[in-house]
Parts: sequence; C-alpha cells; structure tokens
Amino acid sequence: MVDKERIAELRLGVDRAAAALNEGRKVYDKANIEPREASLLQVLEVNLRIALGRLRKAEETILKEAARVEAEAEASRLRAPPDFQTLVEAFTVRDDSGVIVEAGYPRITPEAWDKFYRDMAEWKAKVRNGEFPPLTK
Repeated sequence: MVDKERIAELRLGVDRAAAALNEGRKVYDKANIEPREASLLQVLEVNLRIALGRLRKAEETILKEAARVEAEAEASRLRAPPDFQTLVEAFTVRDDSGVIVEAGYPRITPEAWDKFYRDMAEWKAKVRNGEFPPLTK
C-alpha cells in the first residue's frame, strides 16, 4: 500500500520538476537561446511528465486500496451476527454523567428478545447456507 509519506514525496518531486521546468522556460524565453539550454528544457519537460505520471499512479493506487478496504469492511459488517451487547445497552439506564443506574439485561422486553432470537436464527441460516459475501484478501 502506498502511504501518505510516499504521496507527499511524489508531490514534492512534481513541485521540484515544475519549478525546474519554469526555470528552464525562463532560460528558453531569452532572446539568444543556446541549443544546450533547449535540450535541457526538453529534459525538464520529460521529468515533469514522469513525476506527474508517478503521482497519478500513486493516487490511483491509494483510491483502489481505499475502495478495497471499504468493501472488506462492508462484507465484514454484513457477516457480523446480531450483537447481544448492543441489545443490553439499548435497555440500560444511565444518569447524566453516564453512570449505569439500572442494568439493561433484566429490562429487556420479550418483544426485543423475540427480535434478537429471530435475527440470530436468520444469521445462523445464512452461515449454514453460505449466503455471506466472501472476504477479500
């Protein structure tokens, strides 16, 4: 994976190549240009195109990696079973400072238990039938 430091390094290379090209153009724009300076300008233009290409490729790589990570996180989320802790937390009573006043487990309603059991049964059926999206590597 291309990291932020590598992108910053590539951007710095693009900036340097652009500065060198601008400096070369100033020389080129002089009235009495020498052939050596003209060829130097061409080299600078090539270096800038190379630097821009490397930066574009690195940014594309980062976008692809971010999309892959996002897809993997979504697949993992879809594969997750119903969360018992979330159920208990939904029925927990806390005061203004966040301290638990009354635990949630004994307060869970029969309807909430029924829904949790239905969700768990659906999840187990999906596991048995292999209905989850595959995790990418």
